[in-house]
Amino acid sequence: MPGWTYLFIVEGELGEHLKPAFAPMTVTNEAGHAVMTGHIRDQSELQGVLWRIGNLGLTLVSAARIDENAERKAAPVSDPQERSVPSR
Repeated sequence: MPGWTYLFIVEGELGEHLKPAFAPMTVTNEAGHAVMTGHIRDQSELQGVLWRIGNLGLTLVSAARIDENAERKAAPVSDPQERSVPSR
């Protein structure tokens, strides 16, 4: 399937009532932030997720494309400044 896996971090934890807005992404709450990961097919879908984040009044802390070929476990979010967008 074409596309990429993305990781989004937003300020505040998402309640169960907001998680369906980002389906089928995986949403977890960590240290006061919501961490969302999921497959994004194209730029249009990426813009849709970013629009949804803003439209719901959420503050985007980080958005990054994840290299699916590298083994990676999402570390707990203790300080959003510790996570950086990977360089290309």
